[in-house]
Amino acid sequence: MSEVTKTSRKTTPKLPLDNEGLISLEEATKLVPSAPAVVTVWRWCRNGCRGLYLEHILLGRRMFTSEEAVGRFLAACNRVQIVG
Repeated sequence: MSEVTKTSRKTTPKLPLDNEGLISLEEATKLVPSAPAVVTVWRWCRNGCRGLYLEHILLGRRMFTSEEAVGRFLAACNRVQIVG
């Protein structure tokens, strides 16, 4: 997925396994300037924020995302905040 979109909970965007290196949610917290708690990043994946979801993938019981997905998510959140 190259663009973060608003989706319903049942169609949470999943991260494709090709072309993007996986990082843990713990590592993803270090990419956000405000350094949110891991549970906040988990919530962005599971429940979304402002109708947007952080792309992720479940491998076993662990959740992973990518640096690119975090960047797309933050950019999309900023667009929603500015517009709406």
